[in-house]
Amino acid sequence: MPQRASLQSRFAVIVTVIATGIMIIACFAEYALGTLGPVLGKEMGISTSFVGILTSVMFASAGVASLPTGWVVDRFSASVLVLIQILLSTVAFAALAFLETSRAFLVVVVITGLIMAMSNPLTNRLVRVHLPAALHVRSVGWKSMGPQMAALLAGIVYGLSAHGISWRALTLVIAVGMAAFGVLSFVLIRRPVMPETDCPSAAAADEPDLPQETRPIVWWLVPFGFFSGGAIASIGAYIPLYAYQDLRMSFVQASAAGAVIALASIVGRVLWLRFLTYDNGPVLLIKASVSSAVAVALLAVSVGLHPVVFWTAVVLTGATALVMAPLTQIIVVRNASARHIGVASAWVGIGLYAGFAFQPWLVASLIDTVGLAYSWYAVSASGMIAALIMAAYVTSNAKRRTQALPCPAATAAVVDHVSS
Repeated sequence: MPQRASLQSRFAVIVTVIATGIMIIACFAEYALGTLGPVLGKEMGISTSFVGILTSVMFASAGVASLPTGWVVDRFSASVLVLIQILLSTVAFAALAFLETSRAFLVVVVITGLIMAMSNPLTNRLVRVHLPAALHVRSVGWKSMGPQMAALLAGIVYGLSAHGISWRALTLVIAVGMAAFGVLSFVLIRRPVMPETDCPSAAAADEPDLPQETRPIVWWLVPFGFFSGGAIASIGAYIPLYAYQDLRMSFVQASAAGAVIALASIVGRVLWLRFLTYDNGPVLLIKASVSSAVAVALLAVSVGLHPVVFWTAVVLTGATALVMAPLTQIIVVRNASARHIGVASAWVGIGLYAGFAFQPWLVASLIDTVGLAYSWYAVSASGMIAALIMAAYVTSNAKRRTQALPCPAATAAVVDHVSS
């Protein structure tokens, strides 16, 4: 038994590391574009608004591919899909080093989005099928930090380009590392240390059973993801550009802003997940959405004020707007059927990617009319709408539970009848 527990613990670490790595690699191109925005403007004349459009196109492409990839995830070998996902992401990312025109960037981000669509369904399946319920929060929490780790790494690595190191050379070096991770992941996940049928997926005695059929909360996450996800995409696309153009910071400082917001989100996720239980996920999403709306509004008013205001807003935004991804994915893993978790994750992904696509495009449209500072208010309003959607679910769920309770008078009559 101790040996089996050791194997299970080791395999849990392997699954978590692989899932986290998949998310980092799938999202790296998104944050690379945001960080490299000033450089792309100098080298190729790519405007601030076009960087936002590239981000929108990437996620629109991912939304289109979500359902087909969710279906594939439910039906084919996870280990093979892990290798395919990482290698395709690597090739698409490496292609950025050879692009010279805005049209070429547009083509590559479409391909990147198609590949990205598989990341959440695949990692959710890895966690749900391979790990016991007691480890889901920890594993999903780590893998959901992948996008922020990608932002942190992009900010640090591409900040080196300000010191004379070619961003194209850096891109190729990163791509080699991605490919090596993909091959290693394929080898590790194929080892029959803890096969799917041998790893208990039921919860511990003090935890509720995982469902055989997908619960309603999953479908409420689709519109919620549209509005909350839009904030995440806009922040990733525009924070460095906002610092560079509106606040007149250096390129190094602007890159650091992307890294700081990612670091704040990692710390924030750990704190928010400490409060998560099996019942309060929707309530935490409401609190996080309202908090993010306030934090982004502070970001909007930071122009012309002391830099401390901007950096405070960056930290608060990272610790609120970017913490909703792990909460959402944990709710999906806990409430989706194991047989259809790929498709359920895909539906949630459609709402998320639609928000990722729409909101950066909306902000890009507002930039040319009211400027980037005022455009943040649209992002703030989106957070409030997300909170209202989840509040509507909580209210309807409470009413449904109340209506499902037996009438006290009728129950008493039955008890009296049985007693007599």
